[in-house]
Amino acid sequence: MKVDLASQEPLGPYLAKELEDRALAVAQREGFKDPRHTEQLLYGLSNINWGWDKDALRTLISQTLHGMQSWEHGPKSVAQTCHCIQMFKLRHGVRLSEDQQAQMTAAVRTTIDTVDSDTLALSADSLLAAVDEMGLSLPPEAIKRLHDSALAMQRWPARKNLILALSNILFYTTKLGYQPTVSEAQLWSQRLLLDLSEQLTSHGALSWVLLALSACRSYSAPQELRARLQALAEGLPPNCKPGVASRTVIACSRWGVQLSPSVMRRLESRYKS
Repeated sequence: MKVDLASQEPLGPYLAKELEDRALAVAQREGFKDPRHTEQLLYGLSNINWGWDKDALRTLISQTLHGMQSWEHGPKSVAQTCHCIQMFKLRHGVRLSEDQQAQMTAAVRTTIDTVDSDTLALSADSLLAAVDEMGLSLPPEAIKRLHDSALAMQRWPARKNLILALSNILFYTTKLGYQPTVSEAQLWSQRLLLDLSEQLTSHGALSWVLLALSACRSYSAPQELRARLQALAEGLPPNCKPGVASRTVIACSRWGVQLSPSVMRRLESRYKS
């Protein structure tokens, strides 16, 4: 959700100045020691469509990065905070210095290294997405620990889109440099295609699963799975979502699934301008 302050609040400039002043006062007086409070503050500001003062945003980001060094056991908050800072960069042109980028990387690395495996698994998808979108450089062992925590998790709490979260974990770990072994890839296949088959009820979910599995170089997709991918590609409606079309085409390319020129044109028209 985004709020357009100028159109929805007649006192927009005054309210914005009040928000900025109060946020800065808290940051300078108390710092951002509680990750939950920091996460919510940055989330709120990043989703309000307003020309925030860049110096104020830089101060908030600086205080946030300083506070993150002392955060404990908060992978979800660390991931959400990274995402909010990325939104500030994209929407307001705020840039991190090399030192700040290093601080962010160190905070994420500390979280990965110190949180227990089950807690880490619950936020692995968010952390991996944050690492990717912010261009953070983590060592291979850190990416592997995120991967391993998710694969080792036996009892996931009830979650409507668990299959999407797990597909994203596999997708991002391969994108960030870790390739599962043959046995790990087989376990991913079983978990995504069999254990969570009841969640494969949409084109979007299936396209994510097949994209993630196709990124595993050690995984040899059986012929029936390739046929399932081809059926997905040929059965997508002309108005399917661009992301579904692009993921399907990429998976087909990786597994050598041949599509007719008409099907390829139809799918590519959804995401190529």
